Amino acid sequence: MTARKKSDTKNSVVKKKSEKSQYKSANLKDVSDFIVKTISKRKNDKKSVPKKSSSKKPDVPPPVIPLTQIEIDEEGKSILKKVKPLTYSMMSWLKRTLNLPDSIDISDDENYAEFSIDVPSLDGDFDYKCYFNTDEINGLILFYIYYFDEVIPKGKQSKINKLILDKNLECNTGQFQLVNSDKDNKILRYFAGISVKGLASEDPNYSGDFQISPKLFDNLYKDGFDAMNKHIDDFIELIRD
Repeated sequence: MTARKKSDTKNSVVKKKSEKSQYKSANLKDVSDFIVKTISKRKNDKKSVPKKSSSKKPDVPPPVIPLTQIEIDEEGKSILKKVKPLTYSMMSWLKRTLNLPDSIDISDDENYAEFSIDVPSLDGDFDYKCYFNTDEINGLILFYIYYFDEVIPKGKQSKINKLILDKNLECNTGQFQLVNSDKDNKILRYFAGISVKGLASEDPNYSGDFQISPKLFDNLYKDGFDAMNKHIDDFIELIRD
């Protein structure tokens, strides 16, 4: 894994690593299934089932999340980094909830981390590009969903902004935004963030789990795609009009 420096994604789209890097963004069908999956229990099926005499298999323990991470730099040298609380929580979410491998980029000072993933749309016509960023210094967890499939020229940006104002009122969390693609064009993204400052350890050298639940990432992820899946067709229709 290649170390990263903190990236600024608030006002512009930052170019990411080339596909030649050691770790590529995850692009798994399971992730799409995860977004739309709803767990339901059948209450009307009460048929009697004979008890089995076989002993119950022991529960499989969840994967162990290390407190350190070994990265390989461009020269092939191993670098040992501490996994701080917010990054540790994100790593736990990836491995235990999404069952994805660790493909998190941690900055050289260990205070910032990023995870990116390609998620197919519900109809499979395009992929969203998603980023999770953690900021250990300011206690921030940031989530972005980018719709890169089409750029929005100057002539349509005013209409899109009006639609964004309306759609943001329907978002429980987060908001839609227009961000720069190049000098004249913009692209659509969804952004949400939460602050957990003061919940993690005050020790700057602390690593591991400390009251930062992986469910925070799960909530951001689900709420973000609930909003995007609900409204993306309206945005696409206006962009192509």
